[in-house]
Amino acid sequence: MDIRHDHKIDQAERGNVDNDNPMRVFNNEKVEAYDQTDFSIEDIPDGTIQHTTGAQPRRGLNARHIQMISLGGCIGTGLFLNSGQNIAMAGPAGALIAYCVGKYQDNYI
Repeated sequence: MDIRHDHKIDQAERGNVDNDNPMRVFNNEKVEAYDQTDFSIEDIPDGTIQHTTGAQPRRGLNARHIQMISLGGCIGTGLFLNSGQNIAMAGPAGALIAYCVGKYQDNYI
């Protein structure tokens, strides 16, 4: 039994929307579409949903995880504070130039 066949809309319009007038559609073309608003859990045939039991995800932090999180926090804080000092010394124009160079450098590397 095909569930989608029961809810099929025979002909639907598809086209490009005009940006100036969003209600106006161009290049109308008839295509088949499905109405997905009428589905309920009872429409799904028995045996198609698989329930999994057994293995569950484990939660927990090892000492290695905690060390890496703290190392990342220290490095990130140092970079943030150091870049703030450099931006303050460079001034507004220097900061703008640095951000532009950094953006283009990031795109090409």
